[in-house]
Amino acid sequence: MTAVSEAIRPIRSWLREPTAVKWLNAELYDWIYHRELELIKDAEVSEYSDTSITTVAGTRSYAEPSRTFRINRVFYNNKQLIRKSWRWFQGVTGNSGLGVTTRGTPDYYFRHAATLFCHDIPDAAQTLMLHTIRLPVLATTDAGVLTVPDEYIPAIVFGAAADACRKANNPEFMQKAVQLEAKWAELHAAAVHQFRQKEYDEDFPESDCPDLDGGALEFGSIFGIPLR
Repeated sequence: MTAVSEAIRPIRSWLREPTAVKWLNAELYDWIYHRELELIKDAEVSEYSDTSITTVAGTRSYAEPSRTFRINRVFYNNKQLIRKSWRWFQGVTGNSGLGVTTRGTPDYYFRHAATLFCHDIPDAAQTLMLHTIRLPVLATTDAGVLTVPDEYIPAIVFGAAADACRKANNPEFMQKAVQLEAKWAELHAAAVHQFRQKEYDEDFPESDCPDLDGGALEFGSIFGIPLR
């Protein structure tokens, strides 16, 4: 994973402000966080996490792990459960359905209010394994780390730098902001396209995709945009 300091360094180079004066570190952290969040929500480029929960006989609901964005798969005692909706649960059980106390081996799960519900209610202590995609953490120091894979860091750097340049509100920095935003849009679109291709399990030739090999972290210029 990439340290926040590595993302901030090129941004401050573009701003010509190596240490915080006009642009506070907290502002840069916030801009980086929101670009990271947007990329994760649109293209699911985030850390994957496996969380193990031990069920309790007679207990239907279990709190989801912190920062859960999406649950990709759920296994109960190594059997994959089928994802359903809260509306489906209400339909098959009547009203809220929470008064139904049928116990057994669950076949389904659904999510509601950051809680995972099993149906039927587990009748034994077994392992509930959740494969999830996590949301980012808002950095508070340069020592923090970004949660997306390294190849997507350039997109986040471009986007956050564009936000920072707009704060200056002068023609020079506004021109930089336009250039940087265009680079963000290019890499963001590529990431979304890759996600959609993977989602539908289609072949996607590497040559058709813009370069996301992380080379943008070699800071002399970034995709033709000079640091100064």
